[in-house]
Amino acid sequence: MLGPQHRRLDAFKLRLFKNRNRTPVDIEIAIHPILEGVLATHKVTALTHLVTEFGKPFSVKGLGNRISDWWRQAGMPHLTSHSVRKGLATNVARNEATDNMLEAMFGWKDAKTSKIYTRDANRARLARMAVGKINWDGIGTKLLPAADGTDG
Repeated sequence: MLGPQHRRLDAFKLRLFKNRNRTPVDIEIAIHPILEGVLATHKVTALTHLVTEFGKPFSVKGLGNRISDWWRQAGMPHLTSHSVRKGLATNVARNEATDNMLEAMFGWKDAKTSKIYTRDANRARLARMAVGKINWDGIGTKLLPAADGTDG
């Protein structure tokens, strides 16, 4: 779990484990100013930033269950930790993050996962750019042949 011992100046440095049968990934991720503000207002009393009502660190499963409870209490029961993570990856990709940026941020080991997000974002961005390249000079004054081959 993430705690003050993972803090290095303006970033968190930690090791991610996808599951017990995979090699862990070390990541260093900058602390967003909004998160910095939240962390500054909360006194840390344990080795983790989030603790149970008994002041103990959450287990992985316990934290997942608690987060689901918080989503329900907030009136957003359709959200999960996974869906929020996917939403963040989508948001970052749409803001022109590269595959390498996503891999570094999320601890992904190859571009297969990051391309899920960047491919769609790049396609939409390129389509917008292509529309901007349409030469509108004279469009509307020229007749195009009809699909049936007649002059219209």
